[in-house]
Amino acid sequence: MSNERFPVVDERPLPPPERRWWRPWRNPALLPAVPPGCVLVLVTDDRYVTYRDPSRLRGTEPDFVRATWVSIVSVRYRRIVSTTWVPTTDPADDFLIRAVFGCTVVQPEAVACSGLTDLQGDLDIRLRLDEHLMGLQHRFSTEQIADVRAAVTHDLANAYQQRPPTVDGMNIRFEGVHVCPPRALREQHAELRDMVWSWHTEALREEIETRRVDHVAGLLSTPERAEAAAIAREERVAKDAADRAFQEREIRTQQLIDHVTEWMKTDSVKRAPVDRRYFADALFEQLTGKPAPVVVAPVTVPRNGSSERPKDGPRIPPPGLVDGI
Repeated sequence: MSNERFPVVDERPLPPPERRWWRPWRNPALLPAVPPGCVLVLVTDDRYVTYRDPSRLRGTEPDFVRATWVSIVSVRYRRIVSTTWVPTTDPADDFLIRAVFGCTVVQPEAVACSGLTDLQGDLDIRLRLDEHLMGLQHRFSTEQIADVRAAVTHDLANAYQQRPPTVDGMNIRFEGVHVCPPRALREQHAELRDMVWSWHTEALREEIETRRVDHVAGLLSTPERAEAAAIAREERVAKDAADRAFQEREIRTQQLIDHVTEWMKTDSVKRAPVDRRYFADALFEQLTGKPAPVVVAPVTVPRNGSSERPKDGPRIPPPGLVDGI
């Protein structure tokens, strides 16, 4: 029930008229002030007369002199939200139904005659006694709110569009309905939603961090890339990393050279079969950290149609030859 009166804003009796110059007369100042968007309705001999501009009354008008009652009726468009509850299968929860009606006064005289001052309360009672909503009571659980919304929207929309609420002197139009979930269901789904959002945020943060780590690892994979990153970013941290990478490569290179030298000294008497190309590729990969480039195998090119040694140079050995060092 609303505290604001609508459509009849105010109504009060009028005192008996006075006599001035042997004629009945009523002071217009005795009338109540008319708010914006309202009209004045006088009750005269069981008739209702509307005055849209009371400031023009002089006090000698017959209807005004004989009037015994005055009403102020609001003729502005008003949107009213009516509420009711539909019980669920759980005794602790109900569905809150909010229906919206657009209301306009078209006959102020009929409205003043009915004396309706609380249209919202009247529509609340009608909504509460609606046969479609009463048929949904104790049929759905709180988790079935989607089914309740579909049923309420479909049934009420069809019912009120075909047969809107009727009030004398007013035009009432159904504009929509909304089913509000119980507070416990709203809080539960909000908590689950926040958990899902938090999980997605954490997963995205971890993915970004992993990509950043991979990116930094790629920049520091070789001393050359680290030095290039240090020069491009002008960061001291990256420069230090590059220096450390160069030092580690120099240490590895020196250890490899020392190892080969020591191996050559100890095995100088022996001649072990070694594939020179394989040894060069392994040494290149140890020094640079990259696989050795592919080299096309040499091919013997005969001259003058002969397979013998070319006259202008030594014979090219066949590929895959294994010799000792």
